[in-house]
Amino acid sequence: MPSVYLAGPILGATKEEMLAWRLHAAERFQPVEVFSPLRGFQHFIQDDGSIHPDHQQHPLRDPQAFTRRDFWDVRRHDALFCNFLGASRVSIGTCMEIGVARELHKYIVVVMEPENVHRYSMILDCASLVLEDLDQAIEYTKAALLPDYVPAASQQSCS
Repeated sequence: MPSVYLAGPILGATKEEMLAWRLHAAERFQPVEVFSPLRGFQHFIQDDGSIHPDHQQHPLRDPQAFTRRDFWDVRRHDALFCNFLGASRVSIGTCMEIGVARELHKYIVVVMEPENVHRYSMILDCASLVLEDLDQAIEYTKAALLPDYVPAASQQSCS
């Protein structure tokens, strides 16, 4: 089964902002498998997006550990799905994941508004597809990953 890695801003986002779109995407991406960079430690994340002080030193929070795991995720999954909607600051980690994915010839979908802080020539060049709507981006990513899948938006415009 194809799989997709759900990348997007973490630093500066609330727990709700980090989790809500990923839960929505996981549901909409079925039957494609989705993987989140938050797995294994999302229960340490406080409502404001910070890590609970008792868990700052958790092994999965070590910079080398989560960087290597995120890059490993980019390598082992078929597509990188980057949601930058509403980002108020640049997500350096997600930008690095895009660079790794590009170098590995992965399918890269970027979702962002026209005036998003991530709308930069190198991001646009690396992306396979750039869209402004999360659900439409999910549909077109599924179409790239699943044989014979027709995106809902395409069905409406062709009938």
